[in-house]
Amino acid sequence: MRPLKPEQFAGMNLLYSRTQLTDFLDSVYQMGIKNIELWTQTQFFCELYKSTSDTKRLKCELDARDLKLVCFIPEQCTWPFNIASHDKKIRQESCDYYLRHIETAKELGAPKVLVTPGWYEWDLNREDGLLYSEESLFRLLPYFQQAGITPVLELLQPCESNLMYDLKTTGWYAEHFSEKEMNFCIDTVPVTLAGEKLEDYFRVLGKRIRHIHLIDGTPAGHLVLGDGEQDIREHIETMERWEYRENITLEFGASIYYRDPDFHMKRGWNYLKKLLAEVRT
Repeated sequence: MRPLKPEQFAGMNLLYSRTQLTDFLDSVYQMGIKNIELWTQTQFFCELYKSTSDTKRLKCELDARDLKLVCFIPEQCTWPFNIASHDKKIRQESCDYYLRHIETAKELGAPKVLVTPGWYEWDLNREDGLLYSEESLFRLLPYFQQAGITPVLELLQPCESNLMYDLKTTGWYAEHFSEKEMNFCIDTVPVTLAGEKLEDYFRVLGKRIRHIHLIDGTPAGHLVLGDGEQDIREHIETMERWEYRENITLEFGASIYYRDPDFHMKRGWNYLKKLLAEVRT
């Protein structure tokens, strides 16, 4: 049993979707959160817009607050990028999009980049989608290796991907990629939606779980810890039982929180600290 440490946790800017990036950075700094996970969106370091994609400026903002960027997330679920598309041109441009972000992540000093498996058209053969997804990921691997960055493939909800959404479909990717090639980010929302437990994923993937998104939900949603029906204590006890040493991101982001993200991030952070203390007793 290895107790989780506050230094393993990271704040994420999804909750701050209607504010500026500096608001998010100031907020987590003032709370004493040492790490961040950065999701790219229009006003949050979007490489499609030069006005928000200044790498040097972002690095200076992080350094000024002594914040560590532990994972970089190119937006890939709501924008027109899909590495598993039946359309070869879309797959090509989606991979090129990732390549640009791998280079940016290297410049920012991020050790991990989150990737997703993509999705395949529901009226076509899903097996083809798996092969396209695999092909695209294999294409990206040499660039990750050259940059010294670990790719973490994220478990998604069925509404986000029809390729990887539960333990069985995650196992398919684990079998087709070695531990040196691909590791995983496990999100507690799709775990719960599938009627599974975090324990199930540790049994199958073990140390290949290199990143975790800790969220509450009913069972879906990106709710602040304590606002949903998930057993957050059980998630924490599972991570400690498996002596999990990697980062855990608080991926709060439901739109009901947008008007006052600082208040809700503090609620979630304080809930977590209290729960960690209770688990110790």
